[in-house]
Amino acid sequence: MSNDEPTVLEAYIGGFGGTSYWVTWKAGAIEYRTSNRDSEKPDVVMIQPEAADWQIFWKALDGARVWKWAKNYAPREMVYDGTSWELVVRHQERKLKSGGSNAYPDNFDVLLDAVSKLLGGRDFR
Repeated sequence: MSNDEPTVLEAYIGGFGGTSYWVTWKAGAIEYRTSNRDSEKPDVVMIQPEAADWQIFWKALDGARVWKWAKNYAPREMVYDGTSWELVVRHQERKLKSGGSNAYPDNFDVLLDAVSKLLGGRDFR
C-alpha cells in the first residue's frame, strides 16, 4: 500500500427514484457500484487509480476542508424523499465520517467532482 492510498474510503450518494452510487476501497482498488430502482442488481466496476490521481483527490479534499465537516447534515424540515449521502475516509492520520439527507456542507460539489475524477470521470452525483 502506498502513502497515497486510503486506509478506508466509502462514499455513497443516491436517492428515491434516481441512480445511486457507491464507492468502496477494497484491497488496492475501488469498487464502483451504480444502481437505479429499475436495476435487478447493481453494475460493478473495479478501478485502480494511479498515485497522481490520489494526490489530486487528497488535495481537493484538503481544499474543501472536508476534515472539518460535521458528522450529520439534515434540513430543518423533514423530507422523506430526496438525496442521501455518506463519506467515510481515513488517510494517514486524518479520518472523517460524515453524511446527510437533503442537506450538505460547504464545498460539497468539490467532493463530488473529486470522487468523479478519481473514478476516471464516471458519475458520482
